[in-house]
Amino acid sequence: MKSIKFNADYESVLFSNRPAPVINQALEFLAFFVDERPLITSKKYTEEYLGYVEAITGRKPVLKKEGQAENFWGKLVNLPLEKKLNSKIESSKFIIDQKWCDHTYIIHSLEELNGLDDRLYLAKNPFGMSGQNFVTFNKCAVDKVEPLLKYGAVIVEPFFDRKYDFSHYVFPDGKKICYQNLVDGKFQYRGTLFNNYQNASIENLGFYSEISKTEWDKFQEQLESIISFYRAEGAVDGFSIDSFVYLERGELKIRAMSEINYRRTMGLVCYLLAEKFATTPWCAFLLAKATQHKVIPVDKTMIQLSPGDSRYEMYFLSASDRENGKKRFVELKELLPDCQFPVEL
Repeated sequence: MKSIKFNADYESVLFSNRPAPVINQALEFLAFFVDERPLITSKKYTEEYLGYVEAITGRKPVLKKEGQAENFWGKLVNLPLEKKLNSKIESSKFIIDQKWCDHTYIIHSLEELNGLDDRLYLAKNPFGMSGQNFVTFNKCAVDKVEPLLKYGAVIVEPFFDRKYDFSHYVFPDGKKICYQNLVDGKFQYRGTLFNNYQNASIENLGFYSEISKTEWDKFQEQLESIISFYRAEGAVDGFSIDSFVYLERGELKIRAMSEINYRRTMGLVCYLLAEKFATTPWCAFLLAKATQHKVIPVDKTMIQLSPGDSRYEMYFLSASDRENGKKRFVELKELLPDCQFPVEL
């Protein structure tokens, strides 16, 4: 059986050729729960943690220090194609070409920002991770964008009043799943939520009924256009389309695409965990900060994924429905009084 390498530093290697083993080790333990193959790693795991994983999965993780391995997070096989498909420049060009937003720009100099209207804008480094290297500004403060321009092109778009984040993961065979992403005030990922992973459609998003049918119909057309475009560009493997709902003049609207990730995602990991362990429709994958690591009892409906020495504690919850999921979340927090969850369900 071929081993795997959990290359969570995929973008760093793909765009900058800079491996980041620390990032890999902060997430690689997720593979213990969704993949049976041996893991190539230099990280030391305690026997207590490996025993916990075995109690949950029915098998003890196999660890190897070296050997041939297949990348788990992103392939790194066809670098030019993978760079293109993961490029935020390409996704922004698509939005501009489709005329989906008159206020999205790709700029190379401050002079290109002349003539902006009075709205608040967001500038972002096209190669940064979500929530990183972002700058908010208006037409009176365009100089704030200058530091980002040192690294090349910058994407500028309206600063939306975001209310909900969600994604579609498109599998190689065309199957699609939809899920809500939980983000904090800095747009950083903090978890994934499925109201019904067994029927993971937009209709099962918790906020679906808050948005007009007209807006959802428009989004569905845009989604199919995005999928068709990326397939035509060479996307043969799975990829995610990140979207969000925002409030504008009292009406909820949908930004069909904030970025594309041509690789595995945390949302997909949540789905794979659900397929492995959930016997009920509702599930959530959650990140938290802890001042003290505490091991919770073995329970396949409340799984402690992290070993206790990573940047974030990670948990998987499952329940019969949304209300019971919230109750399970309260129970988890009661078990972990030293744990801070940055989002609520």
